Formats: sequence, C-alpha cells, structure tokens
Amino acid sequence: MRELSNDVLIKTYCQEQKVDALAELMRRVLHLSMGISMKYLKNKMDAEDLVSDLYLKLQIDLCRFNILDFPAWVSMVTKNMALSVLRSKSRKPLEESLENFVEIGSTDHLLEVEEKEALLLCLEECLEQLQGNQKRCVSLFFLENKSYTEIQEITQMDFKSVKTHLQNGKRMLRLLMEKRRNS
Repeated sequence: MRELSNDVLIKTYCQEQKVDALAELMRRVLHLSMGISMKYLKNKMDAEDLVSDLYLKLQIDLCRFNILDFPAWVSMVTKNMALSVLRSKSRKPLEESLENFVEIGSTDHLLEVEEKEALLLCLEECLEQLQGNQKRCVSLFFLENKSYTEIQEITQMDFKSVKTHLQNGKRMLRLLMEKRRNS
C-alpha cells in the first residue's frame, strides 16, 4: 500500500472499503494533522483526541467528496475541527458560568442573571425573525457549533453563500436586537 498514490488509496477505500487503504492515508498525514492540532489546541492530549476523531471523520467523509489534494483537504478539515473544539471549550455550561460570577452574600448577581435571561430571550426571539438560509446558517454556526465546512455540507450551499448568509444573518440579528432594545 505504501507505493500507491493518495488518489489510488482513496479510490480503493471508497470502492472496496479496504481499511488498510484508509490506514495508509492516515499514516501519511498523521504528522500534519497532529501539528495543526497542536498549533490550535496547545495540548497534546486534546490534539491526540482530535486526530482520533479525524480518523473517524475520514471514514465517513472521504467518499463523499471529490478530493483533489488529500493533504490540503485534511489540513482544512483538521483546522475546522480544532476551531470547533476551541469554540465549544469557550462556551462553558450556564451553571459553571453562573458560579463564577455569583458572590456569596451579594444580591447584585440576581440583577445580572435577570439581565442575561432577558438578553437571551431577546436573542432567541430575534433569531426567529431571520428568514430562510440566514436563520439556518446562524443557528448552525452559533447554536450547534458547526464550522463553515460543516454548514456547507448540511445545507448543500457553496462556501461563499454560507459566508454571505452568516454575515448578513449576524448583521440582521444585531439590527433586530438594537431595534428591540430601543423600543
């Protein structure tokens, strides 16, 4: 298998479901994906977990796309996965974040909680006012932590369309929230 090209290995895996072909492909890009993972995650265990997840993702996605440059494609997928991990880590569960700003003996936190709840309710209601693909892209990106590539796969839109819908959706959401706050 080591002498075969990436294209032949991909074809072999997709047509014959030979796991050896996939293992060889993964061996070839292991250092690349580990390097990218370390660059973004800065933690060896997290990077190793991401590379393991990458192998599982390749099993599913490798045959779904026409891949012209396998290492470049793996680099992009690895980067998107790492960014998704970082995004999900930056969003702590509500209880944990509440514990961090609640001071013992203080009632100020009750006002903050009420303000946050009002803001979240406003955000939710404004999100419902977005139309079609804007609403779908914004929901996938912010509520489901999907990357641009994952949104592209789910919605079957091209990258530019996803980017445009996200930018316009965020702008509309901001305008709707400002309008609500001022009224």
